[in-house]
Amino acid sequence: MKRMKKGFTLIELLVVIAIVGILIALLAPAIASTHEKSQIAACMNNIKQISMAAFMYADDHNATIPDVPDTVNYTQNTENIYKCPRDTRQGVGIAKPSYTAWQYTPASLLPADLGSLPSLPSETVLYLESDQAGVKPKTEITKSDVAYRHDNRTVVVFADGHIFSCNNQQISAILLTGSRGLE
Repeated sequence: MKRMKKGFTLIELLVVIAIVGILIALLAPAIASTHEKSQIAACMNNIKQISMAAFMYADDHNATIPDVPDTVNYTQNTENIYKCPRDTRQGVGIAKPSYTAWQYTPASLLPADLGSLPSLPSETVLYLESDQAGVKPKTEITKSDVAYRHDNRTVVVFADGHIFSCNNQQISAILLTGSRGLE
């Protein structure tokens, strides 16, 4: 009678391990890219919620756009909303958010009044990512304080409510042609 084989040979096992290793090596960059895209999506969602809260605040407070921490009563799950998933600073939250109101945002800016601004609402920066938010007064934040946390990109929300993820050159172009700011 013939003997029955009960297991794998060493060669078969090594071939399977090599194939699994090759598949992992091929999939790892895709998984990392997906993770980064999910973090930037979470960051964009956070800043969108903050901007929506700011417009609600403006409706209740004489058309004044608030600084980021002042929107706390208009948001839910507040501590997480004020922290970018890629912000590694200690103590980031409501008092020291990942986002800041841009220093040249008009003090009186009701969504209905956006058309009367000197520059287009789609070019007026309201909020953006900054490592200095909650550390420096917003009037002292400059272009060098903008945080590029997402593969050298930052998240910006404009006065018309749209959000854009841009690199250093794009933000310079936006701010030179549209919004008064980022000197």
